[in-house]
Amino acid sequence: MTVSVAGAVVLAGVITLAVIDHGSSAGYNTTAQRWVLPRLGASGKVSLASLHGRPVVVNFFASWCAACAAELDAFATVAKQHASKVVFLGVDTNDADHHAAISLLAHAGARYPVVVDTSSLTMTTAYGIANLPVTFFLDARHRVVREVLGAQSAAQLRANVARLLAAP
Repeated sequence: MTVSVAGAVVLAGVITLAVIDHGSSAGYNTTAQRWVLPRLGASGKVSLASLHGRPVVVNFFASWCAACAAELDAFATVAKQHASKVVFLGVDTNDADHHAAISLLAHAGARYPVVVDTSSLTMTTAYGIANLPVTFFLDARHRVVREVLGAQSAAQLRANVARLLAAP
C-alpha cells in the first residue's frame, strides 16, 4: 500500500515538472493571443499580439503578495539587462489597491510595462493561475516554453531568460 502511494506521489511530481518545464503551450498560446488590458497607472492598453516576434516574460503579481514583492527587484534588474532582446510584462492581478502596486514597482525600479488584470481576471483565467507569483516565458511566436511558480532570484531569472533565448 505505501509503495503504491509513494509511486503515485512520484508520478504526480514528474507530471507537474513536465507541465512546469514545457508550459503546455498548446493550451496557453491560443488564449493568450486574444487579451488586451489597460496599463497600470498610465493611459492606453497592451495586447500580447502587439509584442509579436519578440520573446516575452510575463510575471503575474499583486501588491499584497509578499513573495511577489520579494522578486520585483530581480525583475527590474534583469529586465533592464535584457531590454533589447526580451519584453518583460507585469500583470497586476487580483489587486484591490493599484496605487500600492504602482508604489511597489517604483520602489523596485521596474520600468517595464505593467497591465491590470481587471475584476474579470482575463489573463489569470486564461493562464490558469491559482497562486502568485507566477512567471511565463514565451518564445517569439508566443508559445509558452516555461512556467515558474513562486519567487525567483535575479540568478534564477537570468538563467530562465537564457533558456528562453536559447529556445528554438
